[in-house]
Amino acid sequence: MPCIDDALTIMAIKENEIAVRKAVGMCKKEIESLGIPLPDDFELKYKQIQRDALKQFRKKAVLDDKQVFQKIAEKEMDSFKIQTVKENKIFLQKTCFQELQCMYDILIKPKVDKGTYFEQGGYKTYREDFAGLRKNIKERLPGVNSYIVHMSGLEFENRYREQDEEILEKTNLSELEIKAEIQKQQGMIEQRKGELVQKEDLRKQSEAEKWEDYKDELSSERKKEQKELEEKYASSLEDWEKGKMDLERKIKEKDDVISKLRKSQRRSPTIVAQKPAMKETVLKTFLSLIPVVGPIASGVYERFSSS
Repeated sequence: MPCIDDALTIMAIKENEIAVRKAVGMCKKEIESLGIPLPDDFELKYKQIQRDALKQFRKKAVLDDKQVFQKIAEKEMDSFKIQTVKENKIFLQKTCFQELQCMYDILIKPKVDKGTYFEQGGYKTYREDFAGLRKNIKERLPGVNSYIVHMSGLEFENRYREQDEEILEKTNLSELEIKAEIQKQQGMIEQRKGELVQKEDLRKQSEAEKWEDYKDELSSERKKEQKELEEKYASSLEDWEKGKMDLERKIKEKDDVISKLRKSQRRSPTIVAQKPAMKETVLKTFLSLIPVVGPIASGVYERFSSS
């Protein structure tokens, strides 16, 4: 014979799996609606999106007191968020390189082709023009993460390192001065990269701390909702117990009334016995009168018929 508990558990699992899919789908749809590039306040928006999606999940969840399925939903939402952030980063890097290449083709390439940088003081001008590219890209992409912009600028500049060295070699500097300048430029690039990485690490650490605080908030919300559910259940159980006691009281009152009636009948048995005796007396009287009444009735009938 199938167990009711097992059937209920299977039903709850299926319902919760459906609730997870719907909640995650809702979260994904809201994130995709933000578009790429993601807004600056994406982290804040994502937290609100996830909260709303989890509320919808909890409305449809069945017997998920330990939040097993809710944690599954949270994990899938977070995974989609991480994947979206990666895609956004790739898009922004590509956009930065395209903008840098466009500015390079307009501002620097013509001077390289004309040999402007190979003249006296040309290398200094070349370095200043590249610094201008890094400044302009920040102005052209104000909403883009500064770390991505800076790193893209340095990586783009690194593509033209051979050109940088070629221009440097054609200046009126000695070989020793050229090597010193190359080392200086490389050192400056590495220093800028190190500073950017350090800033990014601090930013990530700050975000990780905020993320932990957010997860703690979610956990507190779950505990609060669980407490409210338990209180609601306790209140419903109390009302049910009161209803049960009231019903039992009414049943007892009816039983008492029936018991009293039965006791009353047992105390006066003659009343009950007289009824069949009276019926029997009337019946006997009626039967005894039939021989007398019959002939009289027939005579009366014949008299009236002849007249």
